[in-house]
Formats: sequence, C-alpha cells, structure tokens
Amino acid sequence: SMPDTDPILLRTKLHPPHLPHNLVVRTRLLEALNHAIDHPLTLVCAPAGFGKTTLVCTWLERMAAHQPASVASLPAAWLSLDENDSDLNLFLRYFIAALRTIFKEACPETLALLQAQQQPPDTVLYATFINELEALPGEAILVLDDYQVIHGKAVHDLLIELVRHWPKPLHLVLISRVDPHIPLASLSAKGMLSEIRTRDLRFTPEEMAAYLSQSQLATLGQNALSLLEERFDGWPAGLRLTDLSLRSTDSQEAVLFA
Repeated sequence: SMPDTDPILLRTKLHPPHLPHNLVVRTRLLEALNHAIDHPLTLVCAPAGFGKTTLVCTWLERMAAHQPASVASLPAAWLSLDENDSDLNLFLRYFIAALRTIFKEACPETLALLQAQQQPPDTVLYATFINELEALPGEAILVLDDYQVIHGKAVHDLLIELVRHWPKPLHLVLISRVDPHIPLASLSAKGMLSEIRTRDLRFTPEEMAAYLSQSQLATLGQNALSLLEERFDGWPAGLRLTDLSLRSTDSQEAVLFA
C-alpha cells in the first residue's frame, strides 16, 4: 500500500498562517468569498500588504465554524507555495498531501506515478490526476497561497489543463501578487472565475475607521487621519506599519508629518 505521508514534504506548508490579533472583520469581502464558492476558481490578487492571506484564513475559520449558517460549509486544505514547488513532481506531491488532510486516500494512482523510477509523460500525469480529482468522494476547497513564486511552464501548464477539464469536486483558491499564467478572460467569460482584486481589498473609509478605533491611531486628529487616507489609499499594510511605529514613539503627529 502507498505510504500516507511523503517523508520529504514539510507539513508546515499545509497549515494556514496564524491570524493577526487586531483584525478588522471585512464582512463585504467574506460575503464575496461565500458567493465565489459557486465558481470552480477564485483568484485573490493584489500586491503585498493588502491582507489577501488574512482574508482567506478568516473566511476558512468562519466557514469551519458554520458562520453564517446559510453558507454550505466545505472542508478546506491549505498549501503555502515556495519556489521549489515550480517543479511539477514536487508541486503535485504537495497538492495531493494537502488534499489528503481532507480525503486520506486521495489520488493514489497519481502518487504512484510520481514516485515511480521512470516519470511518465506529462499528459499521462495530467489525465490520471484530473480523473482522480473528479473521483474525490466530496467537494473541497484547496487554497494555494503565494502562487506568484511559481516560475517556468510546468505548473502553469498543469493548471491550464485543469482549467480545461475542471474536476467538479474541486474549488481552487489562488492567492497571488500577480496574475497567474492562465487564460483568465476566457475563464471569466465561461463563468468559472471569481476575482477579488486590489480595488476590493483597499480599506473602505468604514473599515479604516474600524481599524483606527482599535489601534494606536485612535487618538489622532482629523488632519492626521486625512493624511493617512491620502498617503496609503486604503493599503492595509500602510496602516499597520504606521500603527507599529507609533507604538514606539512619543509624538504621533511628528511621525506622521515627518
């Protein structure tokens, strides 16, 4: 029988990161993700510091806790990618390891091919993998975080093949700083894609107020607040960094106007 765990895989990559403490609950975005689950693929795409990972982690935690009750709760797996995962064999082994946190027996034939002495042609690998995903015993969400680190063609080609013959049980959430190399426009036209972009992830004035009210910035005057809004244009990391720098200084206004 197949070994359940692959000895060289880092289990830590299969755990979502911890959520920060002072969190603004972004209800509108959580609702967008709840609706997105009707689509096979969800793309959360924005530069660093826009709270992509935090948002998706929060959503999964709420889904696991059945909040809101109206949303069908699906089991979810997580995979934090790094540059080594651009290797197709390793990428697939991690993908399957993540799925096996939900379905212990997922994709045994694909795994056997990956562990064989002689690697089969990619087309054989793709077909076996997609067939086994189609045969999963239930629906599941798989989050691929930091997809922008994937380079070269191998993994992108696999994803394009997956998109062409989408296995019904799979809901894929890609978190990336840049657009992935897959045909987004045609996916969108086919109703397969849901997107959350930089413009969606910017703090609204209400979210900004909520963040400020629970941070070091709560006591700032209106001038300083206007400056913050103007300077960061709703960039969550900008507020967090300002918050941190103000914790370690006497004059808040001095920092801001510097």
